Amino acid sequence: MIISKVNMKQLNVSRNPDTQSSGLRIVLCTLNSKYSHTSLSLRLLRQSIRQVLPEADLVLAEYTINDQPDQLLRKLHELNGDIYAFSCYIWNAVLTTRLVKELGIIRPDARIILGGPEAAWQQEEMLRELASVDYILAGEGETNLPLLLLNMLSGSIDDSTEVCSNLSGLAWRDSDSKIIINPVSSLLTDGDWPFAYEDDELLALKDRLLYYESSRGCPFGCTYCMSSRDRRVRYRDLNTVFQELDKFIAADVKLVKFVDRTFNCDPVRALKIWRYLLDKYEQQPYTTGFHFEIAADLINEEALNLFRRVPTGLFQLEIGVQSCDQEVLSAINRACNLDRLEHNVQELRINSRMHLHLDLIAGLPGENHEQFIAGFNQVIELRPHMLQLGFLKILPGSIIRSQAADYGLAWRHEPPYEVLYSDKMSFEELQKLKRVEHQLDVYYNSSSFSLSISYLMQAAKSVYGLFQLLADIYYREGWEDRAISRQNMWSLPILLTNPKYQEYSQIVFRQKIDEGVLRDCLVLDYIAAGQKDQPSWQLPLELSDLENDKKLTDLIRIRHRQEYPASRRIRLERFKTNPAEMMKMRQEILAKGHTDWTSVIDQSTVTISGWLMVFDMSGNVPHPLWQLNLAEDIQSVPISRFDDKI
Repeated sequence: MIISKVNMKQLNVSRNPDTQSSGLRIVLCTLNSKYSHTSLSLRLLRQSIRQVLPEADLVLAEYTINDQPDQLLRKLHELNGDIYAFSCYIWNAVLTTRLVKELGIIRPDARIILGGPEAAWQQEEMLRELASVDYILAGEGETNLPLLLLNMLSGSIDDSTEVCSNLSGLAWRDSDSKIIINPVSSLLTDGDWPFAYEDDELLALKDRLLYYESSRGCPFGCTYCMSSRDRRVRYRDLNTVFQELDKFIAADVKLVKFVDRTFNCDPVRALKIWRYLLDKYEQQPYTTGFHFEIAADLINEEALNLFRRVPTGLFQLEIGVQSCDQEVLSAINRACNLDRLEHNVQELRINSRMHLHLDLIAGLPGENHEQFIAGFNQVIELRPHMLQLGFLKILPGSIIRSQAADYGLAWRHEPPYEVLYSDKMSFEELQKLKRVEHQLDVYYNSSSFSLSISYLMQAAKSVYGLFQLLADIYYREGWEDRAISRQNMWSLPILLTNPKYQEYSQIVFRQKIDEGVLRDCLVLDYIAAGQKDQPSWQLPLELSDLENDKKLTDLIRIRHRQEYPASRRIRLERFKTNPAEMMKMRQEILAKGHTDWTSVIDQSTVTISGWLMVFDMSGNVPHPLWQLNLAEDIQSVPISRFDDKI
């Protein structure tokens, strides 16, 4: 039978009850990119198979790409599977291919099935390359994998020509070893995929990243995206969505990431889900956070008003900008109102407490290096919490892959299929962006350097130029070819004031960087990150060999014993600027992305005695206790006490 549209309940009814206990073991396997991640696809397949084969001996084998290949092969062998089904993605394809080849050697009697996007769009190529693979599935695995397994477990797969020819999206070899590829002819009805998680599983995985989908498909046609091949959107019933979200909340799951391709492509429906989660929180606060990939230009005023009420940590928004050039967006068939996007992101950054993650893609056709730099500066001026600088991937099956020759694109022909050069950007220019990406991740996206990078960014003529200069110094110091130490990472910004890089700094900055102010910023960032040591780049007062510094240290410790008789574990830090004001500025930067540096810049031009702050070192993170102005009488001036942490 050829099924044109599949309903899971119908599959459940039509299963053969005599094949439910075959004794064969089915291993569902995938390799996640990190241990903290979990596989949604494996769990969806497991639940779908159980609807058809409730008594099947089903094993879920979930590993990571960072595991040793020899250990992975041993574990797979020890599972003693009769059927191994692998879910293949761009991040695990190379290692999965290796495992499949070797598994076929040590388990020649086992049947091997591949699925997932990385296999689905290369069925013929992978069947030719991988003799150990028996079947490759395209389309939705919840529809065709249970049917394939049903036939395999019943023994009818031996009559492969008749059975296999009727399975949607199946690639297989007939009796003459000819590769046959069936078209995808079956899709689940709207929202008719199972809930992926079991109750005990939610509790066991609550501290890891869990994935959820309330819709499938995307109405937009971005040529680099796999979703552009099928622009139909199927939605899960909202009441079902609400019930399933309740399960995550009840299990106290840390973070749930919606994998809907564009979550708010239906703004009304998206708003209903956001409102449900927020109303539920306001009635009874909970700790589960939710991550959404959205189109920011589709956010309406009603959504903006709702987002103003969202507490810290409840929602995260990932916004794909990709390019700030309208002609480039048109070339990749990406619809976006850039003015509306910018307005909405500004509103969200200033008037909400949500984490904002923005994306740019380098190497898009039609965009040169200068255009990309202009877009980078435009986006980072919005001060998102994270700016991801990605690189165009020429994915198998994507529309842009069929256009690549016309554009003159070159790319790596193994995963992740990253562009090597485009029609407008050379390999050398893309490599410069790779170096900038690294500095961006360290000094901006990590949020560890919030105060320091804000000070540098406000002084830069071009923020991109700042990160390019950091990348150049990183390279010139010889750190690119070896693992950089933590202390080198923290001291790198100070090299911007080094005379040997003065020529480059004068080009990048509109005003001279004050080394003392920058050091103050770095010290406060370093302490806020929980670091308790005093590296040499800090020029710590207590480790100074100068006689005046030793006397100052003694006087401050005497004063501290007078103010805090029971306190002993302390640290003294000397600052050029008022550290209390700098701490407030750091909080403002974290909350809103911006702060006014005018007073600090004006103050830094005046020679003053400086400030001193005393930190309590008894806790996990240093805590400011008190400070004073060193221009005053240390023994008698009233001190400023602190109750707030950095």
